Amino acid sequence: MNFASILNPTEAAIPPSFDAPAWGSPLELAHPGPVPSRLEEQAGLTLAALGRDASIWIDAYQQQGAVSIERPDGFLDFVIALTRDRVVVCMARFERALSIARAASVHDDTEPTERIGERLRMHPAANVVDLPGPAEEVIGAVALGMSPPAYAGWPVLVAPGLPTLWRQATPYEDAVCTWLTRPRSTAEVRERFVGAEQVLRRLVAARAIINAD
Repeated sequence: MNFASILNPTEAAIPPSFDAPAWGSPLELAHPGPVPSRLEEQAGLTLAALGRDASIWIDAYQQQGAVSIERPDGFLDFVIALTRDRVVVCMARFERALSIARAASVHDDTEPTERIGERLRMHPAANVVDLPGPAEEVIGAVALGMSPPAYAGWPVLVAPGLPTLWRQATPYEDAVCTWLTRPRSTAEVRERFVGAEQVLRRLVAARAIINAD
């Protein structure tokens, strides 16, 4: 199993050290039966983080009634709502945010622009997700069935304008995005975040924030 679509969804390039062992990935060991391809592709990190409980979660989700295991978003929402495991919920939120950003990168109704207007807000398909450590370390550890680093929250920006849909966010970017979950005047933003002009331009270019004019 390969997590290239997470680490680099455009080129599917992945460092060799992140490849699952030849004898089987954590997901394959935890759920030896067939896993629907879309679920493995879009929720593979979450399933790997669940480990040997993955099959239990899949079965429990399928018992909910009119649900399709070929719709990973529903499965991820199900896990987010019920799990108490910090790593699992981080992976599920990360993959759910990626799914939303991926769809918006193909079908985005907002007008692309680099202009910073009079009012700003978060792009509806953008998000900042806290991981328990640097993203590459966490993803690599989960993919290999290992415990990820036990750091405090490391924000990851997920946005439809990023080449790989995600990158590590700075604390400053995290603060700006959090404050812009509702529309604010650009003057307010500049007053609250002194010297934020370059940050705003980076976030606008990434489609993380958009004009709310």
